[in-house]
Amino acid sequence: GTLLLRRLPARSVAMADGALPREPGASDTPDLGQADTIDAGFVLDKLRTRHAHDAIYTRCGSVLIAVNPYKRMGLFSEAVLAQYKNAHSLPAEPPHTFEIASAAHRAMIHNGRSQAIIVSGESGAGKTESARHMMLYLRYVSNTSPELETRLYGSDPITEGFGCAKTVRNDNSSRMGKFTALNFDPSARIQGASLNTYLLEKTRVTQCGPGERSYHVFYQMLAGVTAPAERAALGLKSDASEYAYLRPSASGPSVSSAADGASAAEARGEAAAEWAETEAKLAAIGLGARLAAAVRRTLAAVLTLGQVWFTDPERRGSLCSPPSSPTSGASGVPPDDAAAELTASAHAGCASLPAAELALLASLLR
Repeated sequence: GTLLLRRLPARSVAMADGALPREPGASDTPDLGQADTIDAGFVLDKLRTRHAHDAIYTRCGSVLIAVNPYKRMGLFSEAVLAQYKNAHSLPAEPPHTFEIASAAHRAMIHNGRSQAIIVSGESGAGKTESARHMMLYLRYVSNTSPELETRLYGSDPITEGFGCAKTVRNDNSSRMGKFTALNFDPSARIQGASLNTYLLEKTRVTQCGPGERSYHVFYQMLAGVTAPAERAALGLKSDASEYAYLRPSASGPSVSSAADGASAAEARGEAAAEWAETEAKLAAIGLGARLAAAVRRTLAAVLTLGQVWFTDPERRGSLCSPPSSPTSGASGVPPDDAAAELTASAHAGCASLPAAELALLASLLR
């Protein structure tokens, strides 16, 4: 069978053993489907009351409503995982993402048919976290092998780095949709998984709105690549604001400033740690040193391409002339040929860029 997780393009009272109590705070209406009325005012009032008591999950029939608490919750411990795995009646348990995952898992086993879970909501609603928690439960109940566990868990930092960005509403907003498929054998053990992304917001690479940023991975690389020789080879600059693609909008905050008042040094340290984790996860899923180096070169080439200037954007083949030092040295592709390759692709070639960078950009556009 196959269980599909689809995410569309967002203080808990604990018992002594760490499991959730039967009545988590505001438990007057844990299932809106059993209420006499479900008009908008009633639903919003109940959600507000439950959220105030840290009951962030509410049922509405087979649908689970999750309200982002914007803080860490003690709802996902191993004791809570065991509580839903061993539950005789899921409706008798408090509403939870583990309940949804458990219901789908049990239906797949009992009915012998594939199941699907759809996670939807606006930006910042908690879609990514909810999907992650359901994956956590499914890995827990299926006794995933350590190797497969590493591969499944390892995809999160990668998809977040390359597919998430800071927006005015969410510091870690997914700018894409994800379709995850888990494949089970007849004994309900996970045998493999696949992840497909779609509707990636490609325009964010070249332009961000006021107060927003590009994809995390660019800032991670700028902070995480520290070896002087490698930084020189990639042509990395010291600050994100030196790149046109990462430069903050005139009406937005500096991209080098950190959220919640943290210092720029702390933000850079956090980005460097995330880069190290991203590289470690790329290795864990089987990306070798050669391909990992190609990823770094490609990211650097994208940022370098953003430094190209158009002297006449309306004319095909227009060359650029930014105020920078002239080209020096030799490369596998002569600078003039590289510039011709760029302009042949209706982009502006910059003959004053270093020859090695220009050659790399040309090869990417071929």
